[in-house]
Amino acid sequence: MIKKISLALAVITTLIFSSYKQEKPLYKDAKQSIEKRIDDLLARMNLQEKVMQLNQYTLGRNDNANNMADPVNGIPAEIGSLIYFGSDADLRNQVQKKAMEQSRLGIPIIFGYDVIHGFRTIYPISLGQACSWNPALVEKACGVAAQEARMSGIDWTFSPMIDVARDGRWGRVAEGYGEDTYTNAIFTVASVKGYQGKDLSSDKNVAACLKHYIGYGASEAGRDYVYSEISNQTLWDTYMPPYEAGVKAGALTLMSSFNDISGTPGSANHYTLTEVLKKRWKHDGFVVSDWGSIEQLRPQGVAANKKEAALKAFTAGVEMDMMNRSYDNHLGDLVKEGKVSEELLNDAVRRVLRVKFKLGLFDRPYTPTTTEKQRFYRPESLKIAEQLAEESIVLLKNKDRALPLTSAKKILVKGYTPQPGDIKYRDLNGDGIINQYDQTTIGSQKPSLFLGARLGFNVGGFDVSALLQGVINQEVYLSGSSYWEFQGGTAQAYQNHLNRFTPSTAATAQYPRLTTNSGPRNGAVNNFVSSSFWLRKGDFLKLRNVELGYTLPAKLTQKIGIKSTRLFANGLNLWTLSSKTFNGADPENFNGTYPIERVFSFGLNIQL
Repeated sequence: MIKKISLALAVITTLIFSSYKQEKPLYKDAKQSIEKRIDDLLARMNLQEKVMQLNQYTLGRNDNANNMADPVNGIPAEIGSLIYFGSDADLRNQVQKKAMEQSRLGIPIIFGYDVIHGFRTIYPISLGQACSWNPALVEKACGVAAQEARMSGIDWTFSPMIDVARDGRWGRVAEGYGEDTYTNAIFTVASVKGYQGKDLSSDKNVAACLKHYIGYGASEAGRDYVYSEISNQTLWDTYMPPYEAGVKAGALTLMSSFNDISGTPGSANHYTLTEVLKKRWKHDGFVVSDWGSIEQLRPQGVAANKKEAALKAFTAGVEMDMMNRSYDNHLGDLVKEGKVSEELLNDAVRRVLRVKFKLGLFDRPYTPTTTEKQRFYRPESLKIAEQLAEESIVLLKNKDRALPLTSAKKILVKGYTPQPGDIKYRDLNGDGIINQYDQTTIGSQKPSLFLGARLGFNVGGFDVSALLQGVINQEVYLSGSSYWEFQGGTAQAYQNHLNRFTPSTAATAQYPRLTTNSGPRNGAVNNFVSSSFWLRKGDFLKLRNVELGYTLPAKLTQKIGIKSTRLFANGLNLWTLSSKTFNGADPENFNGTYPIERVFSFGLNIQL
């Protein structure tokens, strides 16, 4: 009797244990192949869970401990990806814990960020890296950036930017590897290998993202987000090779571009996104939109509303929606209405899950907590930065007297590159340093008509003159930007800085497309302000200048061989725009006359 009871208990225990083993989801079994795990997980997911995997929000832009809102509460546990603005793993792990424990299936989030030319250990910009002609060294630099980023909670970098750029007016030339197609391709491969390494699941590698696919650098007149005229020949000869090289090197993701290509936006281009990338090149990762590029399909004229924009982008081949809020609001309905097939939806989700599995996020979803000393500025990392900086320096040799400089003793090299500390402000609490950088550009594609006159008088060595000069043009492009970097200090001190320098609502109404973006970046808190607009037919751009001068008596200067010496000071009211065509009904335009920038200078004229 005792033997029968023991046997029965053994059988029951075995059945319970077998049942437990069978109930463990296959997708959580690290011994299974990635594709089998994806199949199992997809079969368990409902429509809403699938849709949420295809959306990307932000995290870390409002994590001040003094804020009332908890940044974790506002993040859905089912979200597919987050742009992480933090520099340590704490907040990231809090949100990841929510995804793993509060969502039905425990699908981990993938955290991305713009790690462009270093995370904390900073390297020369990509344009400078190309000047090194040393792809092996660039691969090492990207490896360091990946190590610092991954140990700080970032799994995925929106880099490299590999847009072939041949128009110096385009403001993003510095992010790429230059104007040569082959050079871009070589450094693309180097950067992808550096970021992703040999083991994507390690704590030292991140997923790479080739951007901006495609033709973004060909934007007309160097203007961002606008039309680009690219023939099929030029598309394949000039712009495609770096991306093809990056895909063959194993880049897990790509980012769709803002521009349209001969009338078809890059984020709604079935030919480039699906026929070429997925079918011809066999890319098995996913495509993420650029920030707002799906929403931009409306002003580009291919979508009437966000729902149609979501339909156009998704069916073209954009799997993940970066901060458009189009997929989360409309993709589910599009599937229910039969406008998006279940098969296409499953393929998109499969691609996103595949990247997460390759990164090892299902098996190790959390980032180990480490100190900044363990993560950043390692001696070997600094050596790579120093070597790359040295090798990126370009020296010009006047071979065979190409330039007539043989008799010149001094050469003026004109230009200015702002350095940290050039313009410093102490924040309102006396806590932290603010470095300001300013840049202004003007360009024109059409002949300009300049009108001007200078009037003045001279009395007893003193002279006063005034200049009024203007340009009437159908298309003159003006753009200006200011960039502030806040180093050190408290979050409240940074907020004081923002309150002091961020444009007001009235200013943004006056200056079209005036935007502000702020957040921690590479260890400092940054704020960027930019404005740009076009003069239209009938607009008048005025440059007003008043100058005061004093010429020293000749008897004081001629004794030492100086014919004349004149001291002067002037003030230039630069770029005052009178516009009749802009109107207040358009929120991106303004009406009236506005001073844009003022410049004051002092000087000394000496005639020998």
